[in-house]
Amino acid sequence: SISYCTGKLSNARRAVYDPYSSIRWSTSTTISNITTEIATFTSIAM
Repeated sequence: SISYCTGKLSNARRAVYDPYSSIRWSTSTTISNITTEIATFTSIAM
């Protein structure tokens, strides 16, 4: 989805400045993104 792609772009930008915190941040963000994607897909399917 759009929000997921935007998150990936900002994550890539952040990785340039701070690789270590970016890895931790992207892990938690990916989990929340997946949860959001599932919720969005479910609401559309309903």
